[in-house]
Amino acid sequence: MADGEPFYAETLAYVKNLQEAGVDAKVDVYPGNVHAFDMLQPRKEESKAARKRLCEEFERFMFPL
Repeated sequence: MADGEPFYAETLAYVKNLQEAGVDAKVDVYPGNVHAFDMLQPRKEESKAARKRLCEEFERFMFPL
């Protein structure tokens, strides 16, 4: 998530509430970016890192050990 998201504060509060309820919720913040920055600038190293992290977390939840 970028700190330029329209619902930045709400998303952080939501993740915090999930964590307090015992849900394994996480959020990565990419400062200085806007919503969909990884799609708008796909060749940027930070975009590549964000997509990689998303795929790793998706796989972790879809295929738990």
